[in-house]
Amino acid sequence: MINRKPGMRRSLSTSSRDEIIRWFKEKQTLRVCLQQGESRVAPWFHGIITREEAEDLLKSGSAGSFLVRVSERIFGYVLSYRT
Repeated sequence: MINRKPGMRRSLSTSSRDEIIRWFKEKQTLRVCLQQGESRVAPWFHGIITREEAEDLLKSGSAGSFLVRVSERIFGYVLSYRT
């Protein structure tokens, strides 16, 4: 286990990409994809894309540009940003 903040832990084990995609589609899509009070996806949320795809998307942005995507390794999310 990796210690994060006091009381928070995350397992070192990774899950298969197929398991993560299934988790996202079954449990998370409606919770995280839609902007509150609207029927469209938040512009910063890019769903299931790779790290490389995220980096390519951010190349054309200015410093501070960001996006959120589904992690490829754990049941969770990744914040990618341009420095």
